[in-house]
Amino acid sequence: MNTYAKELSFTLQLVRDMKPIFMSYFGRSGASWKADNTPLTQADVEINDAIIERINAAYPGDSIFGEEASHTESSSRVWVVDPIDGTQAFETGIPTTTIVVGLVVDGVVKVAVAYDPILDNVYHAVRGAGAFKNEIPIHCSDKNNFEKNYFATSSFMPKGYASVGTIHDYIDSHKGKVFNLRSFTYCALLVAEGKLAGAVLGVGRLYDISVPALIVEEAGGKATDLGGNDLNYVTGSDGILVTNGQMHAQLLDVIAG
Repeated sequence: MNTYAKELSFTLQLVRDMKPIFMSYFGRSGASWKADNTPLTQADVEINDAIIERINAAYPGDSIFGEEASHTESSSRVWVVDPIDGTQAFETGIPTTTIVVGLVVDGVVKVAVAYDPILDNVYHAVRGAGAFKNEIPIHCSDKNNFEKNYFATSSFMPKGYASVGTIHDYIDSHKGKVFNLRSFTYCALLVAEGKLAGAVLGVGRLYDISVPALIVEEAGGKATDLGGNDLNYVTGSDGILVTNGQMHAQLLDVIAG
């Protein structure tokens, strides 16, 4: 029995209900810029607020940690929300963005949902129950080398690790190819369905790591921080690496520099 069936059903409907807001702003310029030099669109704010309102109504005792706003309660249950993962792509009309909602209970990710409103694809996972795209099971690839293989990186890596350029150069020199699609969750979903062998992100806030990690793991892959350690679903981590499992050790070596 799926212990979190009710929460999953709620979240699947929730993200789909955000599509009208998403589509009304998709490809429209006019973002403001936050202190961390990332853009903020009106869609980010409206979707984040709408999701918080819905979660508060359905689960009033739960905490919510959103990228643009949060609702803090003293609860072991924390909903994570990234209203638009890939805002830069969203603002410029590049269709590689997702709406991300997950549930963390006692520091363990239990429910993960990511929605691509452009193609109307919804991905989900519940811990121990597999990963799905539009209700069809998905699985990571079994490729175990860089040659003729695809990977993705973000545009930033923290100090102490190889730079993005170094990672790109290494993969390219070993006859692989690298994407930066401006949405880590989007890239992680491609890992989960076997199209990419790995993806790395240089930041690790709770709403960045929870959903992609669980979906990839439930698809048979692996997720760790940049040093190969377990991800921290309470305070966040220094970054995240998701892979098909076969490429994890090799990519950790590259990231280590």
